[in-house]
Amino acid sequence: MRALVFAGDGRVAIVEAPVPTPTPTGAVIRSTLASLCTSDVHCVHGARPLPIGRILGHESVGVVEAVGALVTRFTPGDRVVCGAIASCGLCNQCMRGNDAYCEAQDGTMHFVSRRNGTLADFFSVDYADRNLAAIPADVSDEAAVYTADMLTTGFTAAINAEVPAGGTVVIVGQGPVGLAATMALRTLGAGRIVAIEPDLQRADKSRSAGADYVVTNAEDLDAVLSAGGGQFDSAVDAVGGATTMDTCVRLVRYGGTISNVGFHTGRDTLELPMGPLRNGMSGHTIRFALTPGGGELIGRILRLIEHNRIDPTILTTHRFGFEESVAAYELMESKSDGVLKPIVEWN
Repeated sequence: MRALVFAGDGRVAIVEAPVPTPTPTGAVIRSTLASLCTSDVHCVHGARPLPIGRILGHESVGVVEAVGALVTRFTPGDRVVCGAIASCGLCNQCMRGNDAYCEAQDGTMHFVSRRNGTLADFFSVDYADRNLAAIPADVSDEAAVYTADMLTTGFTAAINAEVPAGGTVVIVGQGPVGLAATMALRTLGAGRIVAIEPDLQRADKSRSAGADYVVTNAEDLDAVLSAGGGQFDSAVDAVGGATTMDTCVRLVRYGGTISNVGFHTGRDTLELPMGPLRNGMSGHTIRFALTPGGGELIGRILRLIEHNRIDPTILTTHRFGFEESVAAYELMESKSDGVLKPIVEWN
């Protein structure tokens, strides 16, 4: 089969690779559509140590090709989406409800960092009954692929932000994850959503995703506070930049909640302003999170898509055939041509 792999020295390539076989609890999926993610770029450039030849990707949908002897919920021919993080459900972390950090899967986004990813003609997933979700007949592959990571991360950000019904929230960054969080916050009942996004194209997407106000000058915190009617109940850091958490702390009221799903990289420490935190006595709650493991949240989000509550396809900006997946990766790497999410399709 064909696979997009890490080729060393910050490069990727399409190579021939063996077709996987399912484990007793696993399944093999024939790919029909996938999306590239900035995390793929981070991995190729050293955020996670990868062996040469490691198959990339963690956002894919397809059709079940084969299942292991212990799989009971899925059969060949089923349309499915596989979450970016698979979990076993049996280890200490899973039993505590922390399935994003499943010990059996190395506690990380296991595709790519722990094992081969999904950007191939076929891919395998362990614990299939737990980690796959059936795609409703009325949901397209393109819409469904966003539940593998972007929407589950966005909903995790929104849930962790604990915005009260009708409450106010500010989101720093309107890349794919920030836009997904905007959709989620609107769906979950936030009363006023303010986004900070200097890129004008992304600012327009933000309004389509559900933001009430978009501030394009990230340094003008007075304009942000004015748009929010004062300090916010909650904030979401969807960037992970050098100053984005600082911004969130300064914008949230005492006792408010800050939810981080940004990928903080390139530095060893995270500095926070002690004034707004009242030297550690401000009552703020700060949560850092990954998208959860397993297919349960994916299934709930698919239901929202099925009934037209959200439309994640507004994130799609480019389309490629799998044979062009190197170009799709390079586009995501360069962040050029207004790219948000490039879709890769199999004929």
